[in-house]
Amino acid sequence: MQYEISIPLRYLLAARVFTPKNDTRPQLNGVAIDEEYVFGTDGTVLGAIRLHLVDPTVPGVIIPNDAIDYFAKKAKASSLKDVTIQWGEDQGVLTNGVATENFKPVEGKPVPFKRVIPGNSKPEGHIQFQAELLLKFEKAATLLGAKKGFNHAFVLPNGDGQPARVVLPGYPEFTGVLCPLRHERVEKELNELMMEDLV
Repeated sequence: MQYEISIPLRYLLAARVFTPKNDTRPQLNGVAIDEEYVFGTDGTVLGAIRLHLVDPTVPGVIIPNDAIDYFAKKAKASSLKDVTIQWGEDQGVLTNGVATENFKPVEGKPVPFKRVIPGNSKPEGHIQFQAELLLKFEKAATLLGAKKGFNHAFVLPNGDGQPARVVLPGYPEFTGVLCPLRHERVEKELNELMMEDLV
């Protein structure tokens, strides 16, 4: 069976910012579309954008990073257009009427990312975050359309040693998660929580 949705290309590119270059866990090596969101994560940082018009009964798909990168290069002149994503079990295609890129969906289910988004914020403790990871959120804001100087990300801590929620002002459809610096145990637990349903 074939499925198809159209989303802003900038959403796909913004989610791509949060995926790793080459992870041993296949489900992380691409941008996922699932549960009315497009999202990317490397297990330490996550960026998710809500897709208001997506049928929640459509099964998820993970689009490989390489396919997104190749498509973005081809679509450079028409990057403001929506991208139509069509997929089945063994094949898929990205197209915007000008550029086209075929892909094979990454095997496995998208990670259950909603379970790791903090519901509350608790600005307490001595929490530190890696600056390089914070810059990913500002890059995502720029890809979503924010102008330079207005692409700041706001981190909402959730207590000492806990993942924080990240928001981008002006983009209510975006939500992010960021693990604190030097808390290997928390990152391990976050990864285990996200991956436990995939085995």
